[in-house]
Amino acid sequence: MNAVRVPQSVVGIIGRGATVTLRSPDTLRVEPAAVPDGLRPREATTRGTGEVPVHFAATRRIEKGTLRLRVTDETTGDTGEISLPVRVWGPRMSFICLVQSSNTHVGWDPRPMAQYYRRLDEDLVLYDDDTSGNHAWVHARKLERIFHKHGTPVTWLIDDTVAAEQAPQIAEWHGKYGDGVSFLPRSYFYYNKRNYNLTRTPDETREILVPQYAALLDAFERAGWPVYCRTMGADQWVGSPGGVFVEAAQQMGFEGIWGIGYDHQTCDTSMYHMGAPWDVFKPKAGNFRIPGAGSAFWCFQWTTRDIVNTSYFRPTVGSTTFSTDADDIRYNGIPRFQDDYYARLLQEYRRNLPHHDVNVFLVHQEDHDSHIHGSNDVLEAFVDQVHGMETFATMDEIAAWLNRRFAPEEHPYQLIEMDDPLTCHAEMQAASLVGDIPRRFAKNPLWGRGGRPNPPHLAYYGEDFMWICEQPAPVPKILYNYTKSDAYPFAEDGEYPEETVPALSRVEVRQQNVAGTLTIALSFDASAAIEALPVVFWNEPLNNVPEGLLEGMDNAGRPCHVWRTRSALAVLVRDVREGENPRTITVALEE
Repeated sequence: MNAVRVPQSVVGIIGRGATVTLRSPDTLRVEPAAVPDGLRPREATTRGTGEVPVHFAATRRIEKGTLRLRVTDETTGDTGEISLPVRVWGPRMSFICLVQSSNTHVGWDPRPMAQYYRRLDEDLVLYDDDTSGNHAWVHARKLERIFHKHGTPVTWLIDDTVAAEQAPQIAEWHGKYGDGVSFLPRSYFYYNKRNYNLTRTPDETREILVPQYAALLDAFERAGWPVYCRTMGADQWVGSPGGVFVEAAQQMGFEGIWGIGYDHQTCDTSMYHMGAPWDVFKPKAGNFRIPGAGSAFWCFQWTTRDIVNTSYFRPTVGSTTFSTDADDIRYNGIPRFQDDYYARLLQEYRRNLPHHDVNVFLVHQEDHDSHIHGSNDVLEAFVDQVHGMETFATMDEIAAWLNRRFAPEEHPYQLIEMDDPLTCHAEMQAASLVGDIPRRFAKNPLWGRGGRPNPPHLAYYGEDFMWICEQPAPVPKILYNYTKSDAYPFAEDGEYPEETVPALSRVEVRQQNVAGTLTIALSFDASAAIEALPVVFWNEPLNNVPEGLLEGMDNAGRPCHVWRTRSALAVLVRDVREGENPRTITVALEE
């Protein structure tokens, strides 16, 4: 069956089914040979050429199952069986995704250890030409043992050179742990970095990527695992996700791209991602930074960020401090004083799942940083703390779930009320004051006041807005209005503009829930006009109003969001005027 490529796993949703798509230039006849309990084939036989989808009904959750298909190549007459792992989940999921990247860095050899400890430029192992380079898979193996300690799957984000050497090993781990693979192009280094989004067209970029990706697939086929990848990535030394990479990836048939840096203005001449959401989203056509429905393509984060603590050190610095890149928190001293920071951050995201449908807690490490024992200790502690309670999935599987869960015209949102997961503000401030860790923690008077946790934050992103509000403020301290994107010029090396938020005074609210109709009467004085403004009321009684995103109507007949969480009620007020703004919002509640 040399002409058939298979998905890395079968991913389904209870009540929404599962689809297995085989790829072949030949004509295939596919018949289910053995189906796990919980899947039911919709057709006894499927025929097709090119992409051949085989559909199943899904009736119950399956964490580890196996599907066997009998495949006949009607072009050659060959017949064989294909076995595929099966995972069926529900329509609302919290995922942990462990990602390890390893790719060739042209101009650098990241393997020799001495260069990491001397930290002098003359000690770096560099190449003068623009073709030589190496990867540091030897260091990635150190973290592999930690990630696999409890049998959790890893996403191997690799290029064709790593695949040529390690495809048999990764294929073995796929069978043993459920590991997945994602395509990562060859890259560069600090001293010769470049940004394809600024220097190449999508067609030129695709011409570079296609042979590398083909070589990766060929390596896995030789290893006896003829798979294809649903996702790819782009690191910061080759441009990271931008308009060009996003378009090229979509043209190549990928369903997602990894590498978005939430709250990043720039990093290493790329990562111009300021204004992008903090979790998975579909990039809008013509403006990759913001969400937009209409496709089956997703942007994945470089790492998950702590949106509470990040918000005090904007831009870029906060998100490269409070991140699931273990080197970030190790450098900033957090593991010295708190050993459960990641577990608490995960819990804050996870407890908000009733408000929305998905969150992806993505942990990433690069091969050239995987030798750092202190960082590996952080990740080992995290996996030890949560391995038995959470759903671990590969990036490939998550992309498949997202496209099974959300139609092309749909886009998810997130509504999060987050308590501060950090418990060591006082210790960090003391260490910062004497210079043991960066001094910014002692210098910022708004962060960790009195050595105590920061107040709860309310945060939302969807296809229309992204905003973050700090208790007890009535308005967001961070506000992006994605509905205005057509009015803002797009620049590849720019950012999405943040809105200027007016100050409010004399803020009042009354709410009444009668006969299934919620009526919210509010008023405030605004220091300036703004097209749309979320107004937040803290510690309002629930009044039997369900938590989550509700759709209401204001007294002018305009639709508006109402957001409800454990401690906050927020209302989207449109056409705010300078001065007094009375509004009445009604929401029809489902009984």
